Amino acid sequence: MTRLRIAHFLAHYPEPGGTTTAVRGLSRALVRKGWEVVIYCSAQDQQPRAPDADAIELVRVGRPGRNPFHVDPDFLSRLLRNEDRIDLLILHGIFNPANLALGRAARRGGIPYVVCPHDPYHPELLRNGRWKKATYGLLFERPFLKTAAAIQLLAEAHRVLLSNYGVCRPVFVVPNGFDPDEVPGSNGPDNGPCGRGGADPRFLYLGRLDLHHKGLDLLLTALALGLRQGKLPKALRLDLVGPDCGDGSALQALARRLNLTENVRFVGKITDRSSYAIIASYDVLVLPSRFDGFGLVVLQAMVAGRPVVVSEQAGIATYVKQAHCGYVIEAGSESICHGLTRALETQNEWQNLGEKGKQFAYERLTWDNSAAQAYQQYSELVSRMNAYG
Repeated sequence: MTRLRIAHFLAHYPEPGGTTTAVRGLSRALVRKGWEVVIYCSAQDQQPRAPDADAIELVRVGRPGRNPFHVDPDFLSRLLRNEDRIDLLILHGIFNPANLALGRAARRGGIPYVVCPHDPYHPELLRNGRWKKATYGLLFERPFLKTAAAIQLLAEAHRVLLSNYGVCRPVFVVPNGFDPDEVPGSNGPDNGPCGRGGADPRFLYLGRLDLHHKGLDLLLTALALGLRQGKLPKALRLDLVGPDCGDGSALQALARRLNLTENVRFVGKITDRSSYAIIASYDVLVLPSRFDGFGLVVLQAMVAGRPVVVSEQAGIATYVKQAHCGYVIEAGSESICHGLTRALETQNEWQNLGEKGKQFAYERLTWDNSAAQAYQQYSELVSRMNAYG
């Protein structure tokens, strides 16, 4: 198999976050297969790191200034001359002005580039700040996407959203994954789920407190609806675990208005336990997003052997359906309420659902599997580009 040099650009790498996790996971898996990976970034990591700890070339470029369209000229020259002998450049994120200049420089340097949006071009995403996004999309985002060699998506459902956005380019899907070696205390899928041991049902939302994006207002309204109608038991507990990104006060006020103070806890960010350990101390994980590129936390719940309630709008919902490991709902209060109710009505199936999700994750959603899919697409893409000059 041809050995390629793949480069990523993610400005904030290696700062923590879902995109960093995705880029690092895929890159490590490609390196394990003997391929070469370069990551361009402008974040200045303050933590000491061993050189080449991941066998990934980390190239730091100049930090962007106040002008979001400004890119370090030395970095642009580096791409124009292809000093790093790159076969393919992956540009991450949406509505990122730096990607425009990098895409132009890559083309002039003979480097095909792929765009990996991560977030889908979902109407709910586009509605927030719609005039700015509409103007930027017309002038910059669509032309940038239309000159990419291909678009790398996280889920098949995002093809339609990309087409609806007015972009027709070659598209391939590479899902996010996980590394079995990074799962605490796990030797494989046969370990089975561990029991929580509590009598009262405990549901978990794990992630940043983003009211609109993650559908947390819908979740609280759904919970109140179920309690008021007697569909959900008064003993039910929902914990919201994660950093406050500005919506915490609004969510707490909403919980008070809905008389949920006895049912909902705002735990904040937990730093002394892994996500897997946190998830394992609950019965069911809930992700009610209005839109979501993938939903890595749902994959972590599958790995931890926990059933999930997840919105159809999350990219991972397709895999939850295939694994038969949870309850897929629409991003609306009544549908979420139905999902929570259905989950509680089928408590006797939770262990079986957890085992199915775990088995599916280890068989289909490891980073090694994703890397194999990615490299097949990258190889074919580079071959086609070379054939046509």
